[in-house]
Amino acid sequence: MAVSFARGVSIALIAFAGLQAGTDARAAPAKAAVAAEAAKPSYESLDSNKDGVVTLPEVVVKAPDLAARIRHCDLDHNSALSRAEYAACKPAAAEKTK
Repeated sequence: MAVSFARGVSIALIAFAGLQAGTDARAAPAKAAVAAEAAKPSYESLDSNKDGVVTLPEVVVKAPDLAARIRHCDLDHNSALSRAEYAACKPAAAEKTK
């Protein structure tokens, strides 16, 4: 009986480890999105000329990798990001050019 119990516990632990690994794999994209948001520089730090408006050219100079990922956030297509546009912006992976 002790052998059966030990085998059952071993199987349960292996199953639990497998479930945990699956949970971690599903959580990885969410963690990456949180990390990307945390890595987004402050609006003020991107405003090079301190005029209160962040333009896409300013972003290109200050954070070129970010510029490619936030162009979609310029909802009114004026090459500038309002505070509201930037605050709501979720950096996306840069689209590959075809």
